[in-house]
Amino acid sequence: MSISGYYRYPAIAQHRIVFVSEDDLWCVDQEGGLARRLTAGWGSALRPILSPDGRWICFVGREEGDSEVYLMPQEGGEVTRLTYWGATTQPVAFHPDGSLIISSNAAQPFRSLFMLYKLSLNGGEPSAMNLGPANNIAFGPRGQIVLGRNTADPARWKRYRGGTRGQLWIDAEGHGQFRRYEGVNGNFASPMWVGNRIYFISDHEGYGNIYSIDPDGSHLDRHTDHETYYVRNAASDGQHIVYHAGGDLYVLDPATGANSRLEVEYHSQRAHIEPYYAKARDFWTDYTLNPDGSRILLTTRGKLYHMGNWEGPVDPLGALDGVRYRLSQWIPGDSRILTISDDGGEEGVELLDTKMHTRTRLPGQIGQAEQLKVSPDGQFAVIANHRHELWLADLKAFTLTLFDSSSYGPIRGLDFSSDSRWVAYAIHQSAKTCGIKVYHLVNHESEWITRPVLIDSDPVFDPSGRFLYFLSYRVFDPVYDNLRFDLGFPNGMHPYVVPLGRNQRSPFLPEPRPLSDPADKQEGSESETNAAVTIDFEGILDRAIPFPVPEGIYRQLEAGVDKVYWTTVEPQGSLRRSFLDAHIPQDATLHMYSLKDLKDEVLATRITNFSLNAKRDTLAIRSGKTLHIGKAGDKPDDKNSAKPGRESGWVDFQRIALSVNRRAEWEQMLREAWRLMRDNFWSDTMSGIDWEQIFHRYQVLLPRIATRSEFSDLVWEMQGELGTSHAYELGGDYRPEPNNRIGLLAAQFRWNPEFNGYEITHIARGDNAYEDENSPLLAPGLDIREGDVVTMVDEKPLDPRVPPEAQLINKASREVRLTLIRPQDRSSRAQVVVPLAQDMPVYYREWVNLNREKIHALSQGRVGYVHIPDMGPRGFSEFYRSYLRECEYEGLIVDVRFNGGGHVSQLILENLQRQRLGYDVPRHGQPEPYPQDSMLGPIVAITNEYAGSDGDIFSHSFKLMRLGSLVGQRTWGGVIGIWVRHRLVDGSITTQPEFSFWFKDVGWGVENYGTDPTIPAENSPEDYHNHKDNQLDCAIEEALRQLQSRPLGMPDFTEKPNLSPGPLPPRPGNGA
Repeated sequence: MSISGYYRYPAIAQHRIVFVSEDDLWCVDQEGGLARRLTAGWGSALRPILSPDGRWICFVGREEGDSEVYLMPQEGGEVTRLTYWGATTQPVAFHPDGSLIISSNAAQPFRSLFMLYKLSLNGGEPSAMNLGPANNIAFGPRGQIVLGRNTADPARWKRYRGGTRGQLWIDAEGHGQFRRYEGVNGNFASPMWVGNRIYFISDHEGYGNIYSIDPDGSHLDRHTDHETYYVRNAASDGQHIVYHAGGDLYVLDPATGANSRLEVEYHSQRAHIEPYYAKARDFWTDYTLNPDGSRILLTTRGKLYHMGNWEGPVDPLGALDGVRYRLSQWIPGDSRILTISDDGGEEGVELLDTKMHTRTRLPGQIGQAEQLKVSPDGQFAVIANHRHELWLADLKAFTLTLFDSSSYGPIRGLDFSSDSRWVAYAIHQSAKTCGIKVYHLVNHESEWITRPVLIDSDPVFDPSGRFLYFLSYRVFDPVYDNLRFDLGFPNGMHPYVVPLGRNQRSPFLPEPRPLSDPADKQEGSESETNAAVTIDFEGILDRAIPFPVPEGIYRQLEAGVDKVYWTTVEPQGSLRRSFLDAHIPQDATLHMYSLKDLKDEVLATRITNFSLNAKRDTLAIRSGKTLHIGKAGDKPDDKNSAKPGRESGWVDFQRIALSVNRRAEWEQMLREAWRLMRDNFWSDTMSGIDWEQIFHRYQVLLPRIATRSEFSDLVWEMQGELGTSHAYELGGDYRPEPNNRIGLLAAQFRWNPEFNGYEITHIARGDNAYEDENSPLLAPGLDIREGDVVTMVDEKPLDPRVPPEAQLINKASREVRLTLIRPQDRSSRAQVVVPLAQDMPVYYREWVNLNREKIHALSQGRVGYVHIPDMGPRGFSEFYRSYLRECEYEGLIVDVRFNGGGHVSQLILENLQRQRLGYDVPRHGQPEPYPQDSMLGPIVAITNEYAGSDGDIFSHSFKLMRLGSLVGQRTWGGVIGIWVRHRLVDGSITTQPEFSFWFKDVGWGVENYGTDPTIPAENSPEDYHNHKDNQLDCAIEEALRQLQSRPLGMPDFTEKPNLSPGPLPPRPGNGA
């Protein structure tokens, strides 16, 4: 029986269509019929194009790790690798001379910068076409050209109108003179030349469809009428156009206007959706010990299991597939588990009976739960949700009651007292302050018990009922910055204790006691932990006492009997951190503070988090993907860490047989991604989109999905319906692919037939002071120059089809021997180099340095230069790396082109707006400006369409603050921010646009538009062909114009104050 696949990326030639399904290439006749699979390699195959004669297919493959261009016969067969760049590279067209044209960001300073190259089908080194940034190219019948710049996939951000919208640059006569088409305001993609007209995708009428124009931009026509799904990834053979929409293939005949859905007879094993077993340790999230510490409740990949710590069977709980469980807790004295479940599509509070195997849901909607705590007597639970609300669940009465909420921020921790009568919770009083309140479950009243300076969080009751512990941000001990004049508060936190009784002494004032105290009780004794808790509220706001421990960064707080546990982390650099990093941090240190001995003891280092059981005598410690369970207060024995079991304390995750039903899992994940967007999107109107209808529109396509990348594509297009920035889906459990990444030399080559090798035409010069920021060919001790010819790599000869990079597969960070000839003396020698894993940082550093050298030279040393690549830690670092010396020039050019966004724009703008008010003049040395690092003269900023997010905000704020002229192009236009914290069950990240930016001059107007420069300047294809940076030149010209219009200079300090008293005047009445 034929099924329907999810068809993407079609290409057409000679009445045959090649398309992608299940991450493989398939072919089918132009009229439809039986589809045949062409690839079944180690890696995925995407984005095919067909040669005009139909003989060859070029596509993007990952057979050896990197995304490279491969070649195969149209009828199928062995594949040949054509590129060896270790970058994002794809085939886009065939040149009229028969060579292949590829688009790649190889050897570029930015990931968003793609250039076109020609490459022989025999392989070798590609040659640059020098047409500037482009993703597509098509040729007309008389040598005309249409370039697609920023022509990506409009379906992923529907109705996008920002600065990076797809552009068509048209050379209508074939003479190398390009003009940008601006006939309609749309996002263009897939330019094609059919006959004498240019066809392309546009959504200027609100939907993605096929349109066409004459080469001069006139006579716009629409040729398709899709309203449900966007037209995507169109391709043409010069006569017909093929595209996909909603998982189907369509063929358009421009000559007749006929447009039909292709009937594909599709047969596949669909191996990627067959059930399989995943490693539980790779996906586990929540864990909690049962009250006596003998068993553990563990969630992995959304599935819930309970098991003995080291012995006995592992029992699954709840639904086996298609349901996600979170925040699960044991109910003391009961066989039931309290959990958050999305069974049925919406999250709710559920009770799972481990003996009766029943599931019962509490009535009511609590939103997206973020914290859950069960009372010690098992009758109540408290849930904090994403709306900053607190809900009380009565597990006997089966009711849910809202008892508090905040308009300002999330709940920052909650806990029950040992007698189950009080709930302590941290709740925001304002955007900047968060205090601790307690709620009485009997009289239903709440009271504040702390007076915060900033943030009080993580309240925890002492099991004996005497104290409440919490963490607080209220220590202001400034630390001097080591590189610039600044002070900061890198720690700022302390643990505190509040005595609950007005007569309760500080626990840090020791009482006399004998060496052996017969009254000592065992931890967790009934009399100690079940005592009634009484709180005297009179004067309680002034009772907080700091623990006698150092200021630090404190993360987690729990209490045992006469012991308090917490974790600390050290301040550390942020350059190598990213929200995309799937690595689970192990940067915390676990402390135990004894209230008897008044000592702070380190129990474990390099941990993630920890948990105590209800009796407070068993401690579970998570370290990355491992879990250790032991007696509370004992230190884990690392020597036994290799073998799980009772003796070592390490939990064996291989005991869990984690079966994965992809079909059920994707159904749950799609619903969760949709639900997260519904609940967290910045506007409850969903920008006027019928979000319920959108879910059903894409849910019907799920049965056709057969691989993880197809599922990702579906989520992207669904979220793209909102027409909003920052709606991403990233990562997840993809099929394993080869990872033999290429080693990179940060150099360019061309074949030299005289010496039978590859001549080095350029070596990128970065900075040796930073790791991986310079070409390995320039490492100390080497003598390799431009002009040298590489003839062998690791004794393997090269030829016109095999460039040096072809012999560097799987050689990143490994020593490699290059054999070189210097043409001047024809001497041959060997040099050992260590190729890089990535070379973009080298090209970035070279690009910045060349720009700076040009500005210094053309301004004759009067204008400095700073580039800011993003508005995160890297951009902050780059700004000060340059600014602290470049601010000494009279003027400054601040370049934010290609800025990838972030959140530090306001910190940089604060520095740039400093006005020079005076000088600190020493006897020796030079006058220091006041304020320090303030500019003497004009500041000019450069921006472009690739500056986005916080790069948008910086560019617009630069204008609003009147800091100077803004040169360049309209920016990206994406200013609805995200808070990355939601992962689906297979580990993928989904983001929800949650924080929309509003400006006092344009309101919401920067989103989906960008900000306009005050001085427009564009780099056209001709500018790139002539190696001209028109935007940089324009900024230099503007800076020099301003310097000339108002000459600047240092004040004249030669006239110093004369403080001499002069001669003593005569006394009155004592005349001559």
